[in-house]
Amino acid sequence: MNNLKSTMTRTRTILCAAGLAAGLSLVETQARPFRPGMYPNGTVIGCAGCHINPAGGGPRTPFGNDVYAIVKGPSATPFWGAGLAKKDSDGDGFTNGQEVGDPEGTGKGFAGAQVANPGVATSQPVRRAPQVAITAPVTGLTAETPYSGLVQASAKANAGTIVKVEILNGADLLGTLTSTPYELSFSLAHPGQYTLTARATDYLGASAVSDPVSLTLKEAVVEPPLSFTGITSLEDAVTISWTGGTGPYLLQRKSNPADTNWFNLLTTTATYVTVPKDGEAGVYRILNKAAAVVIPLAVRLEGEYEIPGQPGGGKGLGSLSLEGTQLSYHIHFNSLSGEALQAHLHGPADALHSAGVLFPLAGATSTSGVLAGTVPLTDSQLAAIVSGQTYVNIHTAPSPAGEIRGQVVPLRVPVQLSGSAQIPAVAEAGAGAGWITLVGNLMYYDIDFYGLSSDATDAHLHGPATATQAAGVLAPLAGASGTAGTLESSQKISLEALTNLLQGLTYVNVHTTRHPGGEIRGQVAPWQFTVNLSGGAEIPPVSPAGTGSGTLTLSGSTLAYSIRYEGLTSAAAMAHIHGPADAAQSAGVLAPLEGAAGTAGTLSGSVTLTAEQISALMQGKTYVNIHTANHGSGEIRGQIRLTY
Repeated sequence: MNNLKSTMTRTRTILCAAGLAAGLSLVETQARPFRPGMYPNGTVIGCAGCHINPAGGGPRTPFGNDVYAIVKGPSATPFWGAGLAKKDSDGDGFTNGQEVGDPEGTGKGFAGAQVANPGVATSQPVRRAPQVAITAPVTGLTAETPYSGLVQASAKANAGTIVKVEILNGADLLGTLTSTPYELSFSLAHPGQYTLTARATDYLGASAVSDPVSLTLKEAVVEPPLSFTGITSLEDAVTISWTGGTGPYLLQRKSNPADTNWFNLLTTTATYVTVPKDGEAGVYRILNKAAAVVIPLAVRLEGEYEIPGQPGGGKGLGSLSLEGTQLSYHIHFNSLSGEALQAHLHGPADALHSAGVLFPLAGATSTSGVLAGTVPLTDSQLAAIVSGQTYVNIHTAPSPAGEIRGQVVPLRVPVQLSGSAQIPAVAEAGAGAGWITLVGNLMYYDIDFYGLSSDATDAHLHGPATATQAAGVLAPLAGASGTAGTLESSQKISLEALTNLLQGLTYVNVHTTRHPGGEIRGQVAPWQFTVNLSGGAEIPPVSPAGTGSGTLTLSGSTLAYSIRYEGLTSAAAMAHIHGPADAAQSAGVLAPLEGAAGTAGTLSGSVTLTAEQISALMQGKTYVNIHTANHGSGEIRGQIRLTY
């Protein structure tokens, strides 16, 4: 047996020698089972990757030849790397790395790869276009130059993985991203129309281009610098005006330049305001593009406002402001008959009645001084303040129940006048708009009127009356002449008239020769709000083009509303005020609104609000929502915003 084996060995050697003698090259053609495990997904392909015979051995494939050129024999020499991965051994248009799921030759294939044989030209992965979209900025954006922004894209391969996402401006490449998140910062310096796209390419070379995003850049408008243009001293107030900048504006005050803290007086979109003097001197600062909404209040204290009235020359004057649920106050007082012992905010009570203490006010010392501080409010306290149902009281030893007192009132009350508000309505084009500034019961007014059918003869503050009633004159208003002009002056009104005004029971009326009973009229509501509704404000957004707009007024706890809507996809089924929620949130129903019917119409009526609802309204945390059959959770929505 041993002799037989020896003979066979010799015979094999002789055959190999004979082959060499015949001029044949000696090459290693045996299969090496360990080699498929030496490159990604090789075990899926097996020996067929290197040999024509899938079982291994014998002639090699083009990929097998490229492998052998590296290993040069039966060794376990590593052969997989970037060089072999980038090569297209079988000439089918796909690199070896693409066919085995490792295009860069890292040695690590990825999940989801379409594995093909890199040695057989007819074995190929299928190219399928990936999915790609630009998620930011939104198309149609308009901005000023120079513009700096961030392009954000999403990309997903239909097989394998994305190897790059290119961001293009037209045909120009802005940048190439090779890993998530696909975000690219870019800058554009010149005005014009730009088109942004994202092009995603997967590991197989398949690519797709996103829908275009248009960007319009305009020449930057250089706004004039923000600067004060005037300051006018009035009886107990100061009118301040400015120019430039961009609203909303924040007006701040401090008593002298050495103070480190500024008192936030108010936020406004106007370029002039009247505010309490609050001391013999003050330093003011105006800031533009204000983010916070500061709601201004005022107080004017005298002994005659006590119940019963108190003699003496004590006085007080100051500002209060609401920021959310925080009340800040800064009130000067002087000439008390004795040292101040305590000071409080009292309520709920109007100017004609008394009530208990809501909370103390800091700074009640000496016969002259300043009450100053900040207090967090409960919903009921905030509601009492904005309803005109609180007053400041300073107590002294000679007058322990209170020596000087003053009702806390909204500083700026908007007024809108029209012929349709007259009783009966007047079909004329005249209108008017302006502000009443209240410093206690001292009323400053600045109301423009225009488009009258004949010359104005008189103007008055009337009351008490609702918007559907008429009443007598409470106070005359100066400046009624011509078909256009301005009612502008000041008027001290009685505490009864002030109480009526704070309850929404007064109105401004301009009389003309053609309409002696009144041509334009406007109810004086302490707080006015606006609302603009659209499908885009819904959460999630609704695409139909329905819209709406209107006004709401708050007097005491009564919220009156008139809101026009149109363009709904189906008839309005319900409408509500929702809250508390900002524009990015949703919340439950606070109150129903009347008039929801048809694809266009008007919601009008009034609702009585709780203290919690008033608090949410004043903080900008309520919205109007109109529901339809097609969009039961809401088709158009709009946040309720305070007019300031």
